[in-house]
Amino acid sequence: MNFVLLLYFYSMLMIGAFTKRAKIIGGQEIDVRNAPYQAAIVFPHINTVICGGSIITNKHILTAAHCLYERDMHYEMLRIYVGISNLMTDIPSKFKIYNVYIHPRFTGEMTKYAMNLNDIAVVMIQGTIIFNEFQNKINLPKSNYRAGWRGLVSGWGMTYYGTENDNTVLRGAFVDIIEMSHCLNHYTFVLYNEQLCTLQGEGIGICTGDSGGPLIYNNEIIGIVSCNMPCAKGKPDIHTNVFSYLHFIEFVINK
Repeated sequence: MNFVLLLYFYSMLMIGAFTKRAKIIGGQEIDVRNAPYQAAIVFPHINTVICGGSIITNKHILTAAHCLYERDMHYEMLRIYVGISNLMTDIPSKFKIYNVYIHPRFTGEMTKYAMNLNDIAVVMIQGTIIFNEFQNKINLPKSNYRAGWRGLVSGWGMTYYGTENDNTVLRGAFVDIIEMSHCLNHYTFVLYNEQLCTLQGEGIGICTGDSGGPLIYNNEIIGIVSCNMPCAKGKPDIHTNVFSYLHFIEFVINK
C-alpha cells in the first residue's frame, strides 16, 4: 500500500479525534440483530471505523457528509461493513464504494452560522446487500420529529472521551430529543430546522467514531450523528434531521 496514502488516512483519523465533530459513551453493547441497519465505514488496512452509517436500500448507505467530504481521491481505500457487532471476531459483509453523493449545499464549515449544516451523504456500494437478520434496511421517516421522543443512537465510537478509540463492539444508547430552543441555550452558534438535538445527561452520548451513525425512533431513521462538543459532558448532541432531506435521498436512490 502507498505509504503516503496510509499516512494521509492516519492523520485524518487523528485530526478527527480532536475536532468538534462526533466521530457512544454510556449505553451498552448491543447485538447487530437489534440494529441490523447499522453500517460502518472502515479503513481496512488498520481495521478502524472512521464513521457509521445506515442501510436504506440494498445498495445505499446513509451517512454524514463530513465523513467523506474531500476524500473522493481515496474512496477506493475504504470499505462498507454491515452485519457485524464485533469488528474483531465477526465476519462482515464487505463492499467497495461505487459512488458518494454529498449534499450539494454542504461546505464543511463549522462556524457560527453554518455548524455542519446539510451534513448528509448517500453512499452507493458495489454489489448488493442480501437482507437477513444481521443486515437489513431501516425505514425513512414519514413525518418530522417531535421533541420528547426517545431514540436509539449506535456506533463503534469512543467509550471514554480523550482516550484512543479502541472500541471494537457495537454500542447503543437511548437519548431524548429536545426542543431546539433548549439546545440553543447551550451554544452560541445558530442551528436550523434541518438539524435536531438530543440529550440524555452527562455520561451518555455520541463521541469520536460515531459520526454518520443513526438516530432511530419507531423503526425509522430520523437523525444522522453530526457533531458534539464535547462528548457526553451534559451538552446536547447535534444530528442532521433526515426528514428535511427526503427529496435529496430519494433523488439519489432513484438514479
